[in-house]
Amino acid sequence: MGFWSRLFKRDFASTPRVEITSVGGLPPSRQISDPFEELYHLGKAIEPPYDPAQLVMLAETNEVHAAALEAVAADTVGQGWRWEAIRQGANEAFRDEIALLLDELNPEHTFAELLYQAAWELRAVGWSAWEVVRDEHGNIGAVYPIPAHTLRLTRDRNIFVQEVNGRFRYFKVFGLELQVDGETGEYDESTNDPASEVIFFTRYHGRSRYGIPSWISCVPSIAEYNAIRDYSVAFFDSSGAVGRIVRVQAPATLPLEQYIDELKTELDNAIGQPRRTLVLGFPSDVSFAVDRLGPDVQEASFIRRREDLVKAILMAHSVPPYRIGWAVLGPMSRDTEVFTLQGWKPIANVAVGEPVLTYHVASHELQFQRVEQTHRYFYEALVTLEGPTGIAIHASPDHRMWVALGDGPYQWMTAGALLELSARHPDMTMRIKAAAPPARQDEATWRLILRHWHGVLDMHREDRPELIWVWTDQKNAYRAKDAHQANLFQLTALVAGIASSVAGNVVRTYDTDEIVITRVGLVPYHDDAFCLTVANGALIYRRNGHVFIAGNSLGGNAAREMIRAYRRGVIEPLQVILENRINKTLFSGRGLGLVPAGWVWRLNNLDFQETELQLDLATRAIDRGIITPNEARATLGFRPIDDEALNTFYLQGRPITTVERPPELPAEASPDSLEKRKPGQERRRW
Repeated sequence: MGFWSRLFKRDFASTPRVEITSVGGLPPSRQISDPFEELYHLGKAIEPPYDPAQLVMLAETNEVHAAALEAVAADTVGQGWRWEAIRQGANEAFRDEIALLLDELNPEHTFAELLYQAAWELRAVGWSAWEVVRDEHGNIGAVYPIPAHTLRLTRDRNIFVQEVNGRFRYFKVFGLELQVDGETGEYDESTNDPASEVIFFTRYHGRSRYGIPSWISCVPSIAEYNAIRDYSVAFFDSSGAVGRIVRVQAPATLPLEQYIDELKTELDNAIGQPRRTLVLGFPSDVSFAVDRLGPDVQEASFIRRREDLVKAILMAHSVPPYRIGWAVLGPMSRDTEVFTLQGWKPIANVAVGEPVLTYHVASHELQFQRVEQTHRYFYEALVTLEGPTGIAIHASPDHRMWVALGDGPYQWMTAGALLELSARHPDMTMRIKAAAPPARQDEATWRLILRHWHGVLDMHREDRPELIWVWTDQKNAYRAKDAHQANLFQLTALVAGIASSVAGNVVRTYDTDEIVITRVGLVPYHDDAFCLTVANGALIYRRNGHVFIAGNSLGGNAAREMIRAYRRGVIEPLQVILENRINKTLFSGRGLGLVPAGWVWRLNNLDFQETELQLDLATRAIDRGIITPNEARATLGFRPIDDEALNTFYLQGRPITTVERPPELPAEASPDSLEKRKPGQERRRW
């Protein structure tokens, strides 16, 4: 029985089952059947909609799924808990006594570990359970975790059944005063083997009393991700030998099949032995040739698809990538530049709030946007993307590149994925966008460029490409009088949709808006690398005089919004389930008695992540003279303080009276507000 048939082995409709032990003399199957199968037939247990053992196994076969489950469980119960008084005069001494008792409820696990087990299995399987054992006085003596995949519901809502190593054990619901026999599951007030009680955690689902994991829709994505991973392992295990065609030629009188079989045997023996040399002895009238297959674009899509599947799995879990250690930051080398209103500036020197030139991949527009967040990380090595024009982009493996493979469309791929793809297919063509299509700057950005560059680019959009070729000679080179003029000319080429590079005072242009990457490798670095966050998700970069478009860090507002949605949509609902169930059972009058004493138990919220991000941004903004401390307090949700020092601007810790703020970005111009050329009015030309 395959994985899919084991996981989705049951329709929700009741269907008769027929066991076939032998057909036509064939031997019966030796597969291990579900140990609860007989109880299902007898109506003593309810079959869950999905095999819980297979659901648990999924966490052992897929690292992304496992990390998401770990993150949710840790964030749900890992922030600690507190007690809230529900009436005046609540007994604090009794509360403190019970709080000390919690870690004594289990001989092996702390109360925090019990909570983690309940949260993890509730998320991974759809339900979880604790066994509660009472002492001879009827008080709670111990609490033990029950593996969710070993427990089943019965048609009697008061009774559960567990199977371990072929033995069945029955339990009763927490608080049931009737006695249940632990061996038979029957009600028996005189039993010598009373059943323990069970606290059952589940999330309501209309089709099953068990509950169904909220991430179940991503099971196909998990299977596809595992298949791509297995494909990659098989590829490297075979050293890529399948990527060639061998043609054998021989006279018709010779046994051609004999030589083909010999060659196939040697190639099969070479699998798993990279760079092995084959030495074959053939007669002089037998020849063979090896044709290497072209780059496998389908395989390239596998690499990109794997990144998409990671996102799909995390989307089904509603877990931000930051929570599983996948910080999609993508820093660039220190000598990479970005374009600001003051010209090209090293990425390491760009501050939060500073306008930089960005690229909108959907509309292909250049737009100035303020930097929302800056990042700085140390790297031992970086990925390098090099081309025949002399371009050499140095980026971290997780940096997102806007790249086209072969004749395919542009897409987001990490530099690490391109490195892996290049190792497999060194002849594959990769193209990097190096300029925006002409006439694709939004009106606000175009007016801003004209205003801050003193009219140098004051020309109509349709004139820009033509003007570039007028300025350059037959070798597509323009010799400026100084570096400033060279930078102005390169900016003109950028907004004209023409790739360019600058070296000293010489600007070279290329009759295209993209650059071909011919080599992808690794270079030692041993330094800090930097990245920025902007709303568009892509920036205009320059390194070694070459302009190119690539992604930016996915931090800033995106991170805050994802964490906020994650907390409200995933963490808080799970916390409510655990809080309500534990307060109604373990801490109730039938339990430890905390609720009757005036207390309820609450899990702490996941607030520190969002506060940490906001505090970091506010601190940097204060230190760079962007906002005052009172303005920062307002962004963090605190009231302002009536103190002149908190209404003062500071620059690197020193108070200042005047602040040169970054220029205000013009609002998006509406079609009605744009300047229109009067009929018959001449266009201005450079």
